[in-house]
Amino acid sequence: MNPKAELRVFWKKKLLQMPPERRTKAAIAITNHLFPAGIIASFSSFREEINTQPLNLLLAQKGRLVLPRVEKEHLVFYHVNHPDKELAPSPFGILEPIPTLCKVADKIDVILVPALAFDKELHRLGYGKGYYDRALLKTTAYSIGIGFTEQLVELLPHNPHDKELNELCLF
Repeated sequence: MNPKAELRVFWKKKLLQMPPERRTKAAIAITNHLFPAGIIASFSSFREEINTQPLNLLLAQKGRLVLPRVEKEHLVFYHVNHPDKELAPSPFGILEPIPTLCKVADKIDVILVPALAFDKELHRLGYGKGYYDRALLKTTAYSIGIGFTEQLVELLPHNPHDKELNELCLF
């Protein structure tokens, strides 16, 4: 098993063991955080990730929410105004925009990026499919890694094609 694969197994287990009260505290903190103005590409939380649902509802109410949808090997970002009506589970079980109900985003100012772990040099350990790596290479949006403070490590293995984030916001 390669080092990244071993780290993915470790971090998935570690994050799944996080106490519910810690998860709730982080979900409240992320919702109260003042993100930069403009259109924000968030993500629909999945399993061990920080809960972005309250944040996404708030951004949608303000007309600022964009969410990704996996289409072939890429993420396509859609404006979402009503998360309760415009999302459906993907084959992975992640809530994604329904293309017939949402418009493709023509502009993204900030992209919130999930990961299993982050390092102090603004690298991330993703899930291994490369969706966010490809998206970050094609965008000029300001990228912010989003997660728990427990996900920060000194240094992660990374490749030349891995694009660093602009900032981390860990809760």
